Amino acid sequence: IEQAAARAQRAAISTGDAGAARADAAAAVDKIIAGLRQPGAPQPPAEDTGGPVTIGSRVVVAGMGIEGTVVSLDGSRAEVDVRGKRMRAKVKDLRVIGGPKKTATVSQVRVNVDLQPRDGLLTELNVIGGRNGIGRIDIVENRFVGMKSRGVYEAPGMTMLYAAHQGLEQLTLDRDLTHLRDRMAPEIAEMVYYGFWYCAKMDALMAFIKECQKPVTGEITLTLYKGNLRVSSRTSPNSLYDEAIASMDAEGNYNQTDAGGFLRILGVPLRVQGRVRPRAY
Repeated sequence: IEQAAARAQRAAISTGDAGAARADAAAAVDKIIAGLRQPGAPQPPAEDTGGPVTIGSRVVVAGMGIEGTVVSLDGSRAEVDVRGKRMRAKVKDLRVIGGPKKTATVSQVRVNVDLQPRDGLLTELNVIGGRNGIGRIDIVENRFVGMKSRGVYEAPGMTMLYAAHQGLEQLTLDRDLTHLRDRMAPEIAEMVYYGFWYCAKMDALMAFIKECQKPVTGEITLTLYKGNLRVSSRTSPNSLYDEAIASMDAEGNYNQTDAGGFLRILGVPLRVQGRVRPRAY
C-alpha cells in the first residue's frame, strides 16, 4: 500500500495531474487489499486474544480483514507477512488472533557407550537416530554370487556409532596407521559380507584392528537434523592434536624453515626423472 502511494506521488510530480494520480493510487490500493483480503474474515475477529503484538504473532489488520504473521517490529510499525507478501501496518491497528508458531527444540541426549549392553545401546540409538531420519541407506550392491541387488536398509544406531568412531579415530590415530586401516577396511568388509568370520585370514585382520584401536576412546557430540549427521565436538585423553603445533601463526616447536631441506630430499627422485624424461609442459 505504501509502495502504491509512493508510485502515485511520483506520477503526480511527473504528469502534473494530481487528481488522476490520486485516482490511480486509490485503484491500486483497492486492488492490493482485494488480493489480500480473506473471505469471511471477522471485523474485528471474534477470536481476538487481546495479547501483545510480538514477532511471530498471527494478527488481523483492523478494518481490512487481512490475516498474517508479524515478521518484524519497528516502534509503532510492524511488517506483516500475508501469504508470502509483506505489508506495513501500525501496531495499534493489529489484533492478535494467535501466538507465535511453535518451533523445533534441540535436545541433548548423553549416551555412555562403555556402560551399556550392546543390544541396549543400539536400541537407544536406533530410537534417537530414527526420530531424526538417520541411517536410511539405498544402494545397489554386488552379491557373493555375482548378481546386482538393490538394498534399502535402515540402521540409525550403527550409522551414528560409525560416525562417532571415525571422529575419534581422526584425533587418536596417526597418519600412516590410518592409511593402513583404510586399505584393509574393504578387505575386512568383503569378508564380513561373504560370511567368512572364522578363518585364519579374518583372525589376522581382527588382530590388527584390535591393536590399532587401543588408543581410540573419548567423548564426542553428534548433531542430528532431518537425516543429516555431523560431529559437533570431540575430546580424547589420547588425542594427538596439538593446536600450538598445528598453527602456522603461533610460536611452537614447528619451524617452517625446516621444510626446505625436507622438500629438497623428497624432490631428488623427481628431479632425476625430469632430467631423464623431459616433459613438454
